[in-house]
Amino acid sequence: MQLFHPSKADPEVRKKFSNGRPDLPLVIFVGRMSPKKQVHRISQLVKLVNPPGEPEVCRFVLVGPGEAWQDVYDEIGNRPDVNLPGTLQGEELSKAYASADMFFSPTITGTLDLVFIESQASGIAVIGPRAVAVPYVVTDGQNGRLYDPLDMKDAARCIREAIPDLKKLKAASRPNAEANFNWSKVTTEAIEFYKHTVRASADRNNM
Repeated sequence: MQLFHPSKADPEVRKKFSNGRPDLPLVIFVGRMSPKKQVHRISQLVKLVNPPGEPEVCRFVLVGPGEAWQDVYDEIGNRPDVNLPGTLQGEELSKAYASADMFFSPTITGTLDLVFIESQASGIAVIGPRAVAVPYVVTDGQNGRLYDPLDMKDAARCIREAIPDLKKLKAASRPNAEANFNWSKVTTEAIEFYKHTVRASADRNNM
C-alpha cells in the first residue's frame, strides 16, 4: 500500500505524461494491452472525450505492453492528448498513478484487477465499468464513477462529470483503500474465516 501513495505525485511526471499540459485533468490506464482486456475501446473513448474542433477535456496516459499496443498506437498514438510510454514499474509506476487525476479501465473480464486498488491507494478517482467486482471498490459519485459496461459514450460522460468533482472524489479514494483493502485487514479477515471454518467442522465432528 505504501508503494502507491498520493505523496508520489511529481509535477515533472505529470507534465511529461500530459504532453506538456499539466493544467488539464490527466486520465491514466494501466494494464496489459490485450484484446481480451477490451483495450481497443480506449481509442473510441479518447475520440469521444476530445472530439475534433472542441476544447480538450483532459489528457490520457496509457501504460502497459501487450499485443494490442501497436494497434492502439496506430489509432491514437499521434494525438497530442495521448501518451503511450509502454511498461512502467516500481517508483516510475507509482509516480505515474499519483501524478494523474483519474484511472480508467474498459475491462469487464476477470474478477478485480489490483490496478483499481493501486489507483485508489494513489489518491486518484476511478472510472470503471459497473461489472464484476468493480462496484465493491468504487462507490459511484463518492470515490469515482461507474459506467455501463462496454459503453464508451457512458464512460465519456462519467469522465466529463467527474472533472468538476475531482477534489472530492480523489480525497475519498485513499481512505477507502486503507479502510477496506490493506493487507493486514484482508489477512485478519482470512484468518478469522479459517478459524470459524475449523470451529464449525470440530463442532460437527463432536455431535
